[in-house]
Amino acid sequence: MIRRPPRSTQSRSSAASDVYKRQLYIGTKGSSWLSAKNWLSGNHPCLSNHTWYGIECGGDATNNSVTGVRLAANNLAEGTIPTQGGFLSKLSSAFDVGSNLVDGTLPSELGAFRKLVGSFDVRSNRFDGALPTELAELASLCLELKFADLRNI
Repeated sequence: MIRRPPRSTQSRSSAASDVYKRQLYIGTKGSSWLSAKNWLSGNHPCLSNHTWYGIECGGDATNNSVTGVRLAANNLAEGTIPTQGGFLSKLSSAFDVGSNLVDGTLPSELGAFRKLVGSFDVRSNRFDGALPTELAELASLCLELKFADLRNI
């Protein structure tokens, strides 16, 4: 039996981010998005000539990671935000899925966006339930909830 060395934390984090982005695409009917350039292409979303639509990247050539998700008004539909959202640990500029048709509850795992100092925009969707208390821990966050249609708060 050949034993492989354990994957580094960076590799696991990158793989988890890729899984999350694929779940976001599939879970919100990515095939009907207005723009989905390079999503599910099999390439890392931050490769210079294969950048995925709506994904912002930062870092150097060896540690290029997702720093923003901007998919506002892109026809994300009838799905929920995946609960593995906390794996995007380097997200810092934005998480914007506003003006779409995403439904369900906002997952508490989104509170893991500890480095997010930009906007968290979920307005004009069909979310229900309470806002996760974990979002209160994101002290530097500009929360965009106008017309978020959060029922049962």
